[in-house]
Amino acid sequence: MTSSTATSRWKVWVTLAAAFILGESLFTVWPDSLAAPDLLAAVVVAASLSYGPVLGAQVGFVGGLAQGLVLGRLVGLDAALLALLAWMTGAMRRSFVVESPLLSLFIAFLAILIERVVLLVVLHVLRIDIGSVIPGIGWVTLETLPFFLLARWIIDPARRDHDRIVRGRWSA
Repeated sequence: MTSSTATSRWKVWVTLAAAFILGESLFTVWPDSLAAPDLLAAVVVAASLSYGPVLGAQVGFVGGLAQGLVLGRLVGLDAALLALLAWMTGAMRRSFVVESPLLSLFIAFLAILIERVVLLVVLHVLRIDIGSVIPGIGWVTLETLPFFLLARWIIDPARRDHDRIVRGRWSA
C-alpha cells in the first residue's frame, strides 16, 4: 500500500467521523430521524465507489454500529444495512466503469433509496414506529446527494485530478 493510498483511506475514516458528528448534531432538529439526510450512507457509497466493497463495508459497519448505538434502535441493524449498501455499491463499481459523474450520482441515488426503503420495511416488520416518512423518502434521498458529492470529492483525490484533466485545467 502506497502512502497516497494510506492517506486517502484515512480520509475515508475522518470523513465518516465528520459525517457522523454532523448528522447526529445538526439533523437532530428533524422531528423524525428517518426524514433527515443520511450522511453516513453518502459517505459509505462514496467510499465503496472509490475503494471497492471491502473498505466500503468496513466503513458502513462501523458507521452503522455507531449510529445504532446513538439512535437507540436495534444495535446492528444500521450496521448490517450500511455494510450491505457498501457491498452492493462496490459490486456495481466492479460491473460498470463509474467515470461519469452522472452515473455515480445515479448509482448513489439508487443505493441510498434502496437502503432507506429496506430500513423502513424492516422497522415496519419489527413494529417499530416509523411515522409518516414514506412519502418523502425520495426527497430525503435527493437531499443526501450533495453530501455524497462532497464526500466523494474529499475521499477520492484521483477523481479530482481526473476531473481537472478532463476539463483541461491540469497543470503539472
